[in-house]
Amino acid sequence: MYYLEDGTFLILSYNLPDIIFAYQNQSTRAGLDELQINSSKPQFKWGHLKVDDINATSFKNLESVMRHIERDMETDLVVEYLRGVQR
Repeated sequence: MYYLEDGTFLILSYNLPDIIFAYQNQSTRAGLDELQINSSKPQFKWGHLKVDDINATSFKNLESVMRHIERDMETDLVVEYLRGVQR
């Protein structure tokens, strides 16, 4: 686990089967959901990327990986906002 900046953490894992990867993500989310600061629950943007033999050449360095993850998180945020507006 690495702290990058601005409240951004990067977790690097070795090659995992998809089911274990999904379990670790679910477990981490559940743990974060339990956090409470005074009477407030912090909100988190969450993103992940599995770099493997198939897509490794698409990501030349850490910066390209982080850009991809940030775009995914921004898309998720917009989708969540639009769901709230439609309700």
